[in-house]
Amino acid sequence: MSKLIELAAPIAFFACWVMTSDIILSTQVLMVMISLQALIEYASTKTIKPMTKLLLVSVLVFGGLTVAFRDETFILWKPTIVNWALGLLLAGSQLLLKRPILGSLMGTQIKLPDPVWLKLGYGWAVGFFIAGCVNLVVAFQFSLDFWMTYKLVGGPALTFVYIIITMVYLNRSGVSIEQPAQNSGE
Repeated sequence: MSKLIELAAPIAFFACWVMTSDIILSTQVLMVMISLQALIEYASTKTIKPMTKLLLVSVLVFGGLTVAFRDETFILWKPTIVNWALGLLLAGSQLLLKRPILGSLMGTQIKLPDPVWLKLGYGWAVGFFIAGCVNLVVAFQFSLDFWMTYKLVGGPALTFVYIIITMVYLNRSGVSIEQPAQNSGE
């Protein structure tokens, strides 16, 4: 159910664009849907995930600027700023703290040695930087229609490619992926 709620905002944004070709209205829909997502998440768990907070703030800031100035440039920059912020957070925290922040975030799902987590963290930081750059190229060298299609298909496809690269790296480096022990309640 939570995955469906997370997908509702981008789907509504794209659907509004397809029906109206109005980026301002589509941005307003996105702002409302992300706000609803955060409210639903908070109502059901009494907390809001860090990623939801980042999306909420970035959509409200860049979407608000887009609506206020009636200028799509702000919403076009949002994915780049978010990707670069995530990359900087990953790489910067690892450099400063000397520990793998990605391992802290994903450690409940997969157990890997710290050096592997560090390499993956830096790799994903580079991936976020590349994704931000690709967004800028698509946003400012192609039509708004093309950018919207890229947002719906290209961005997730790029993430999928990073996942495949990660799996190939783990497989080729001979890293044993341990699944955390499940609490069976016994």
